[in-house]
Amino acid sequence: ERLRREEEERVRREEEERVAAEVAAVERMAKAMEDAVRKGDIPTLVKMLRVSPDGGDASDEQKEKAAIALRNLASMAARNHAYNWVAIREEGGIELLVEMAKGGAPRGKEWATRALRNLAGNEQNKKLIAQAGFYLGGF
Repeated sequence: ERLRREEEERVRREEEERVAAEVAAVERMAKAMEDAVRKGDIPTLVKMLRVSPDGGDASDEQKEKAAIALRNLASMAARNHAYNWVAIREEGGIELLVEMAKGGAPRGKEWATRALRNLAGNEQNKKLIAQAGFYLGGF
């Protein structure tokens, strides 16, 4: 009986540690995302399409949030949209967004496509999107 209780306690502690580590990772991702969005940090946002702040693969949620931020930065309403179009392209964001739009999670596909539509306001970007095999319709 004592051994069983000790084993249950050990398993419970390990589970608590695992959950705490997952929560901490989500909090780090949220903080990094918030900082990057606030600063308009395009290199960090593009990187977040593929890598978590911990260095692992980006989660679908993280990719979606990064795509939303990049979409907003590429919007005609954004203060420096023309600069942002070029910066996102030069950081490799178009290729990552096309990859996400073609094969990501459903909400991620939607936001990646919206970001690509905004980025297509630049002719070089439009060509790169087409070369990557993604069709934007009437754009």
